Amino acid sequence: EIESDFIQFAEHVDVLSNAGKDSFNIVLLGITGSGKSSLINLLFNEEVARSGSTPVSITRNIHYLQGSYIGTLLDNKTPPSDTVELCSDALQLKTDSCCEPNEDFLLNPRVQKDICNEVDRPLNPIESTIKDIHTTATEQGKIEVELRKMLENLSLDKEQALQSKILDAKIAHETAIRLHKKSLQLLDQLEEELKENAETQNKVCIVDTVGLCDTLFTSDEVYDMISKSVNTRMAYIDKVIIVCSGRIEKTTADAIKQFMRWMEYPTHKKNFVFVYNKCDGMSDAEREHSLVSMCELLGADIEVEDILNNPDGSRQAIKYALATSFPPNDEYSMIKQDLGMLKQAIFARPENRIMIKAKSSFSKSCNIIYSNTNILIKK
Repeated sequence: EIESDFIQFAEHVDVLSNAGKDSFNIVLLGITGSGKSSLINLLFNEEVARSGSTPVSITRNIHYLQGSYIGTLLDNKTPPSDTVELCSDALQLKTDSCCEPNEDFLLNPRVQKDICNEVDRPLNPIESTIKDIHTTATEQGKIEVELRKMLENLSLDKEQALQSKILDAKIAHETAIRLHKKSLQLLDQLEEELKENAETQNKVCIVDTVGLCDTLFTSDEVYDMISKSVNTRMAYIDKVIIVCSGRIEKTTADAIKQFMRWMEYPTHKKNFVFVYNKCDGMSDAEREHSLVSMCELLGADIEVEDILNNPDGSRQAIKYALATSFPPNDEYSMIKQDLGMLKQAIFARPENRIMIKAKSSFSKSCNIIYSNTNILIKK
């Protein structure tokens, strides 16, 4: 039984709280029959999405599944990416094979400028409470010093002066007590905020989408369904998982590239994970060949990776293009390595989020011209 690094399922939702701003949002896109829903079940460590090998797609609608991440992988932030210029007023996209401008939606890769300027950035609730605690502690320290001097200077020289000093000391003492109570209240407040923050940090939402190149919907219809649904429910996307398997048709590759253009892949490479799945029975060489072929077809950068420093001093590579195999009847020990690498790639928190900004119209400006050319990935 898996005890760590999985999502504890909470519920299916139709509306996300705060437009998903307080959750780690993962969108899964995949070819019909590539095992996309099965991967979701592995991430939750239970069956929360219908899956199976059938002639038509099992997933007929877009489902939003929420839960809490159990583990430590989400604590790891990836190193800053050189592909996003955070504080630039204008963003020049790299001219990769899939980055022609798409007029359907604009994804703003820039974070607000106040995040880039630590001086002007508003404090979050935890930082604000800590600042209040520091201020109160300073005031408390000053009044206690004054009170100690007052008590030490009490004498019988003049009865009238002594009465005044007693009154001043009482006022100082009451002020010290008030500040002491305020410190305790602030500490209680900080404790609650930390609990709420921990819950927010571990909150995950996974979007299970309709299979690409579905038998009942055209690629444009699938694109419209997914893009409109995500756009109306989410303000941010943290990870996009693209799952393929078997033969990849040109029309399929074009459909995937349409989503990559929408999410501006060239400037968000570390927000994407590419999975060539169902490598059952393949040799290592065949798995690598299939993965390379998939990335070439999609215009995906197979070299994207991160190096994270572990607490024990060791270093670990996280790759964002993977070949995987999860036969349904295999023991956990047989899939542990592939599942571990997949979770590392998915749960490595990217430096930047994909910020969704919709145009006022959903009209299309990019029409895909389909070809009958078939591209075979050797198995």
